Amino acid sequence: MGKTIWGALTACLANQTTEKDYKKMGEDVDDQLAFTYFYPTINEKEVNNFHFPWDNWDNFSWKYLGSYVSTALQKGRGAEEGSLHEIEFISPITRDDEPVFLIGYIFEKEGCTLIWKDVLNLLQLGGERGYGWGRVAHLPLIEIKTNETIFGLEYMNNQKTNRPNLIVPENTKLFAHTYADNLNAIGTIEPVVGRETDQLTGNFGKNCSSAQICWTPESKIKERVSIQIEKKGLWRKCN
Repeated sequence: MGKTIWGALTACLANQTTEKDYKKMGEDVDDQLAFTYFYPTINEKEVNNFHFPWDNWDNFSWKYLGSYVSTALQKGRGAEEGSLHEIEFISPITRDDEPVFLIGYIFEKEGCTLIWKDVLNLLQLGGERGYGWGRVAHLPLIEIKTNETIFGLEYMNNQKTNRPNLIVPENTKLFAHTYADNLNAIGTIEPVVGRETDQLTGNFGKNCSSAQICWTPESKIKERVSIQIEKKGLWRKCN
């Protein structure tokens, strides 16, 4: 999800400062950057024609996903009750021994002051970061310009909002969670909610963000629309 990228960028950028003000940095990332969701592929150059959406989930999960099971131990008593858990992850290598790449787009506002390009090699995505999970390495960035395409969709910058806009044709599957209001689509609707940390109180992950009611990725729109990429990578139909 886009919020995973937002959180990783916020953490890395805040750690490069003396203040380490994660709340302020998160607001700056929201204001100065926008990004799509990132998707796994075995071809680092196949951006516009890569393998999403996947019509066969079983094939995708077999190829890209792995899991790790662990438990805590009590001295002399075996496994600690209630501590058994499983972690599912995107594997760095497919079952066919092919390297896995994550492909997506990051947009920066003109005059952006964030050194986000310098921290891409430091990103850790997802949970269990204290154990070294989620480390990524990036390939050289490919610059795109207005009126080019991303994921095969026409891209332009909205001069009024200074946010990226996409033209999504009729019967196209969505590439991100998209606000459900005023959007005619077929698919699944779900609330998008995330856990957040209050830096002042130290309540790690105990706060929940407000639920955003969205069409899920792979839902199909029934009309040609202009879509704006909002904060945390969510999509919204332009009025």
